[in-house]
Amino acid sequence: MNGCSMKGSAMNMDGNGIEQKATDRKEGHESSSLQAMYFKIFGLSGLLYAAVYTICMFQNDSGITMPVWIAATILYACVTMRQISVAESVKEKELIREEMAGKEAARAEVAEKEPIRAKMAEKEPIRTDVAEKEPIRAETAEKEWIRADVAEKELIRAETAGKEAARADMAQKEPDKTDASERDTTRAETGTNVSVGSYGHLRTGSWFYITVMMLLGIATFLTDQSVMIWMNYIGFFVMLLLFLLHNFYDDSQWDFTKNMVAMMTAVSGAVGCVLTPFTDGYAFLKEKKTKENKTTRAVLTGLLLAAPGILVVGFCLMCADAVFETMVLRMFSGVRMPVRVLQAVGMLLFGFFSSYCGMRYLIRRDQIQIESRRPVFDPVIAITFLAPFFIMYAVFCGVQVLYLFAASMQLPDGMTYAQYAHRGFYMLLFVCVVNFGLVLVMRKYFARNRILHMLLLLICGCTFVMLASSAYRMCLYISVYQLTFLRVFVLAALLALAFLLAGAMAVILKPNFMLVRYSIGVISTIYLCLAFVHVDHLIASYNLAHAQENAANMDWWYLSQLSLDAAPAVEHYYEQASLEAKSQMDDGARLAQAILEGRLDDSMLAETDAPKETYWYSMYMCKVYQAKSNLGVRNFNLSRYRAVQMLAGK
Repeated sequence: MNGCSMKGSAMNMDGNGIEQKATDRKEGHESSSLQAMYFKIFGLSGLLYAAVYTICMFQNDSGITMPVWIAATILYACVTMRQISVAESVKEKELIREEMAGKEAARAEVAEKEPIRAKMAEKEPIRTDVAEKEPIRAETAEKEWIRADVAEKELIRAETAGKEAARADMAQKEPDKTDASERDTTRAETGTNVSVGSYGHLRTGSWFYITVMMLLGIATFLTDQSVMIWMNYIGFFVMLLLFLLHNFYDDSQWDFTKNMVAMMTAVSGAVGCVLTPFTDGYAFLKEKKTKENKTTRAVLTGLLLAAPGILVVGFCLMCADAVFETMVLRMFSGVRMPVRVLQAVGMLLFGFFSSYCGMRYLIRRDQIQIESRRPVFDPVIAITFLAPFFIMYAVFCGVQVLYLFAASMQLPDGMTYAQYAHRGFYMLLFVCVVNFGLVLVMRKYFARNRILHMLLLLICGCTFVMLASSAYRMCLYISVYQLTFLRVFVLAALLALAFLLAGAMAVILKPNFMLVRYSIGVISTIYLCLAFVHVDHLIASYNLAHAQENAANMDWWYLSQLSLDAAPAVEHYYEQASLEAKSQMDDGARLAQAILEGRLDDSMLAETDAPKETYWYSMYMCKVYQAKSNLGVRNFNLSRYRAVQMLAGK
């Protein structure tokens, strides 16, 4: 009987081992089979995505293929999230089946020992009957425990099957409601970090991120402004991170700090997973039943793992020693590899590793741990701290009303209103940003108090006056010194900051107000308006319209450096110009075309005696003719095409 008890204990230990495997997987300890499964998901799909990325973006930063690449990125993320969810649900069912099989084996083992125990009980003397009842009772109790555990597992499996059927039915009828309810339930049971819930369905709010990303791609295809193009790339990257974090984690209670920490952790974690494709690929090859020699496979794996390190270390050694550098260069001097091929291969590798490692890191749900608890301090400290600031802000706002808005007091000698408006503008903008952060910190780390909230609202009111002062100062300065890209961008930033400050006031009055999502929506909307409005066209229209009345401060050189987005305003200026000015601009355009065609030297453009009012037109037409020569199908850009159609034929 002791042997039977030990055997049953051994079977229980096997069941516990299965449970430990499931626990290890949840804690980030990945088995070889799990790594192989991930390689099946991300290997081919990551390679296809890298090929699309290279085809769309190779030497093409703002062509018509930009929206195609963004759509491919969103599709890759959605498809892989769906595959991860389905594969992991299958793995969970396999673990449950393995555990149930272990329990069944334990029960069968106990059943086999029943006849043996009965025969042994008959042969035992009566005097040992009392002594034997204790182990029999213990064995019976163990058997009952096993049966109860098996019954519980059966009940769980039946309940799980019922829930899956209900989920499938609800997903067909109301997918959004099903998605939200299931994810909320899962987050309540497992904590802040969960996988893609509801079997790969996108969470509520995901379409906002998708829409913004697609609009950023379209805006890039419609503009020629280089700064806006790079800002669109940054905006797309940030929105992609927010989209992925929103679907992999419960970000409903995250504030600005937690979102920033999560994004930086995801980026650094993805970089740290650079060797994961190799380890996953090795696990995939190891699991796959092939007739290849194990030694050959091991050698190939070692070479693949060593290749990145050899490149990095070799480059460092070449930089460290000139003799070694010369020797390496001579060794590869006969190898002629086109630069474009190397660039394409580099983009292909970047696309594969970034897509594979980024998604692979997010699967490790326990990697991003953000502390939700925070200390709560006495509000008297905050009130005492903020009171002097409010007094100073009140005095400053009074000065703004008297000197700047009303203009009823005399300025210091030798200072014009434009100089007064420009002085300290950026410092004032910095103070507004600090005030916004100060309000959020006081609201977050100090206990609720009516006096504190009233003081914070008053500081917000003073900050609105400062924002109005900053905007008015900038408008006065623009009226004298014309528009520039930076000045337009600052005005947009002031508008965004005003809306954010209104959101901060809403948080003070309504603690459950979702400030982060509100802020993301405000910033995205204002930035998209800025991206689609074509800032250079706005600048050229305003500056050229005020060229005559403000000729002394007109910056013609800056006008010539504007992007092709300004072509409609330039064409309008050309049509409104006098016959003499048109003749000079036509001569400058022909000179620019001859230089680009190689018929004249570049120095001819600098030596021309055309006045600056028309010389800038020659400089601008150089861009137009260059865009005409480089315009193709894959890099087709609507702004460049429109500029060529408007100006190149004149």
